[in-house]
Amino acid sequence: MGKRLFNYLVVTFNLLSFLFGAAVLGLGIWASIQSGGLRNIVDEVMFAGIYILIACGALVMLLAFFGCYASVAESKPAIVVYCTALLVAVGLEVVGCVILFAYYDASRNRLTDSYSTKYGIDDKVTKIWDDAQIKGKCCGREYPSDWDSSFYYRANKTYPDSCCVRNDSADILDLVRCYNGEHEFIYTQGCEGLLKLYYYAIAGTTIPAVMFQLISVAIIACLYQHIY
Repeated sequence: MGKRLFNYLVVTFNLLSFLFGAAVLGLGIWASIQSGGLRNIVDEVMFAGIYILIACGALVMLLAFFGCYASVAESKPAIVVYCTALLVAVGLEVVGCVILFAYYDASRNRLTDSYSTKYGIDDKVTKIWDDAQIKGKCCGREYPSDWDSSFYYRANKTYPDSCCVRNDSADILDLVRCYNGEHEFIYTQGCEGLLKLYYYAIAGTTIPAVMFQLISVAIIACLYQHIY
């Protein structure tokens, strides 16, 4: 293979790395914003993993440009810096994903504890769950029936108003039928589904991103061997 072909490959894989880095960055920001107050309930370490991936996404986007420069300029020092920095980013991405999955069960347990024992008692937790259920169009952890064992349901014999389906004007369609748990009038998806969505969306993007980054390092290392 000639140096020109290596240059083309480096630019191509850095473009792919840039795109996946942008996706990781965007999904990380989306997850941290869309989760609303849920991040104040679930294990905070879990969201540290998301913040690590946000930083890595931004770093990889910058390194993609630097990698193209190092390749076109055929600068050995620049290639060494690029490879080192990209490998550090890959390591941090792996750490971020490990944190996400390692603390998943802890996050689920904290979700359960917060709504079953604190909703309706702790104003902060109540507001967080109401915001999460309205914005996420979800109810309970996995199903609306999860509320049946909560302190709030035992005391009021109803589901929270935030579980009720709303129209475009944010008005509840039918409060009574919502309280009765009728599917057309109560959100049937659990809020844990939001956590799963964040996990799989981010991890599903980070894994191919890491793959393309490692390929970029391998190719530019081959280019390094052809520079005299």
